[in-house]
Amino acid sequence: MKRHAHPPLLATSALRVGLVLMLTGCPDDGGIGSTSATEGEDTTSDAGTDSGVGEDGYTTGDLPTSTGTSMTTGEDSTSTTTGDLTTTTDDSTTTEDTGDTSGTSAASSSTTGDGPAICGDGLIGGDEECDAGELNGVEGSQCSADCTIPSCGDGHFDPEEEECDGSDPMFVEVAVCTNACTWDGVIAFVTNETFQGDLGGLTGADARCRTAAKNAGLTSPDGYRAWLGISPEDAASRIPQVDRPYYRLDGEKIAENAADLLDGKLLASIAVTELKGTLMFAPVWTNSSGDGSVASLTEDCQSFSSSSENEAGGVGLSGKTDETWTNFGPSTCDRYRRLYCFSEAF
Repeated sequence: MKRHAHPPLLATSALRVGLVLMLTGCPDDGGIGSTSATEGEDTTSDAGTDSGVGEDGYTTGDLPTSTGTSMTTGEDSTSTTTGDLTTTTDDSTTTEDTGDTSGTSAASSSTTGDGPAICGDGLIGGDEECDAGELNGVEGSQCSADCTIPSCGDGHFDPEEEECDGSDPMFVEVAVCTNACTWDGVIAFVTNETFQGDLGGLTGADARCRTAAKNAGLTSPDGYRAWLGISPEDAASRIPQVDRPYYRLDGEKIAENAADLLDGKLLASIAVTELKGTLMFAPVWTNSSGDGSVASLTEDCQSFSSSSENEAGGVGLSGKTDETWTNFGPSTCDRYRRLYCFSEAF
């Protein structure tokens, strides 16, 4: 048999190198580095730098890392990251390597707890006695604007429980409200506005008093009437005659009761307007004597329906406490005078 000669040594070495190259892969344009193979979806992995192949066929140098790269694997697919020497196998899973594993995202954690009570949010908390939300402080509500249960003297008027509340800063008739939050008499004021003798009779005079009371924010303005006499109706019969005090809006008592009011003298003059201003010695249409009777059958500006300079009507003076508060003398009807107004009994 013919024997073949052994191949030269050079040829044998080349064959070994070729085999190594086939096993480790061929170099690409970016240099030799780690490879990532994915079955199913196409994926991309950035190669590292300064990598190469040693004599033993293994990769040397910096290994490639994957930063910020989203890799999607298909069914029964395998994704390998050589930098971390970690292999992940999953079915239809999308993973993202952000490169930040040092802490926990702040968005994933929160702190909860009971915060301070907020009056008006409808929830009773903290030192709140009640909380009716938008109904706080509304008339008829059982909860005040500051989330406290209404009570006498708390500074909030509760019409369901109180006749009045003298400590309420919005309350005008403070002096007529007792410490028990009940009314205590009658209110009298002199109008801030002036009028000629043509008042429209008693009905027109009452309307002027009620308009003044309403504009001033007084309680029950429709209950006010003018202190004015036109025969056969006198001033005394037009106001409440009660065994309780009569007050000005500044709190001064003008009479202890009806008998005191009609005895010809006042404890204090009716010199305070519905706006709580003071008018001393201002003429006021009255045509009434100190006891409330009609002062004149003829000097009444034609039943207070005339503004003629040829007609006259009886007047009083607002700054007086003797009988002249209501019976000072006549004035021509073309002049501008005021009115005394008395409330209903509270």
